[in-house]
Amino acid sequence: DVALSKTISGACDITFICEPSFHSVDVNANYLCTLPFVFVSAPNSPAARQGVGENYGGKPVLVGTMKQSVADEMLSSIGRQMSDCFSSLMNIGDLSILKQMASRNEGVALLPKEFINEDIKNNTLVRIPNLMDEVLLKVYMLTNKRVEPRQLVLKIIELAYQLFGEKTNIPK
Repeated sequence: DVALSKTISGACDITFICEPSFHSVDVNANYLCTLPFVFVSAPNSPAARQGVGENYGGKPVLVGTMKQSVADEMLSSIGRQMSDCFSSLMNIGDLSILKQMASRNEGVALLPKEFINEDIKNNTLVRIPNLMDEVLLKVYMLTNKRVEPRQLVLKIIELAYQLFGEKTNIPK
């Protein structure tokens, strides 16, 4: 995972990841909040019109920020299997790029609901009819265990908790 490796190497002071659960002995992982994610595509896509899977609009590519094991776990959490819904997974590390890909009918994206509310309202993205369940993912802030966080990082963590979080394990 890119965020994890950048945190461990010291390339980033703080990274944020969204996963069903996360544990690592290599980094400090502080739970921030839980966000709903939804499956979306372009309004004119077969997936948007008919759903995904053999008996629906086919099996498109799932584009997301997750590795295969996380995608499998997320789909399982809503009673689905990757092989039943999607042909493959394309791991892209940028939400804006994922949103662009979905709007250009280059796959079905799994994105934070809050991030795409306007796109859904404006009908530039639509939810997939047979994947209407929200996937609840936990947001974690990762920092390097071997390095004391700088004051700026501590301020970012404090601000993140003020804006989104449940105050647990805030480093002092």
